[in-house]
Amino acid sequence: MKNKLVLFALLTTLLLGFSNCAFHSGYMQGSATLNSNNFNYIKRDVQGSASALYVLGIGGLNKTALVNEAKNNLLKNYQLQDNQALVDITVNWKKTYYLLVMKDECIITASIVQFNK
Repeated sequence: MKNKLVLFALLTTLLLGFSNCAFHSGYMQGSATLNSNNFNYIKRDVQGSASALYVLGIGGLNKTALVNEAKNNLLKNYQLQDNQALVDITVNWKKTYYLLVMKDECIITASIVQFNK
């Protein structure tokens, strides 16, 4: 009986240790005015991301730094040329919890347009 109780406690601890929770949030913002037909979409849904790890609430970067890092990651992967701009910018947040550890991830999604001369 005692062995079954120890086994149950061990399995429960392992199950809780490997489980996690995730929460998503975000917002959308425009960065260029698209009110006339003087542009073409170059690429849609380009992404950049950044993440920070916190143990017992200590460590990582603040939200502003994560957004800047995600934007720099996006621009590193998709360099803008002359007459191009990011539009339909979406900033999403994903927080994942593993017992005493939290991962905070920022994902920026945008489209690239090129304005006609």
